[in-house]
Amino acid sequence: MTQLQVGLLRDGQPLGALPAGEIQALLATRFLRPTDEFRMTGQPAWKPLAQFQEQPLASQTSLAERIKGAVVKATKPAGRFIGQVSTKTAELRDAQHAAISKTTQKVLDDYLPNLQKMTLTQLTRLQRAGHTALRDEQFPRKLFGAIYDSLPRPVYRFVTEQQLLDFCLKHRRPLLGEGEAQPD
Repeated sequence: MTQLQVGLLRDGQPLGALPAGEIQALLATRFLRPTDEFRMTGQPAWKPLAQFQEQPLASQTSLAERIKGAVVKATKPAGRFIGQVSTKTAELRDAQHAAISKTTQKVLDDYLPNLQKMTLTQLTRLQRAGHTALRDEQFPRKLFGAIYDSLPRPVYRFVTEQQLLDFCLKHRRPLLGEGEAQPD
């Protein structure tokens, strides 16, 4: 069924004719203005679009609904194709990882003693760097500030961040495993 066509004018210049079901949507998006004029088929006089009253018909669909339907219809095959390509790509990648992992596993098993030495060396370096950083004033402040952020929420009612920082800096040695607290 064909929709009723509406002729349109702007400033006396013809804009063309549109199905009646599209007028409200175009007004809502401000593509058409309430001051534009319209004339329904069979009507002799032009009226401002502000007076346009569409008579909804059961068979009419809005422009937005038709666009949505067309997009869904057009993208459905593409979506299926993309899904199939993604599935195949994942299957190939998993197969490659499985094939590589057997070989890689053997090489890494053989290299395990070297990895252990490297890991211990890095941990020792980190430990030394950590002890050096703990002697620096800024690092413990940041560390204890992060601890404050991790406290349970109700503790915030009783202890401010500055109070916790002062306390932790005063008790830095036992907190960091370096012996007793500093005297008052």
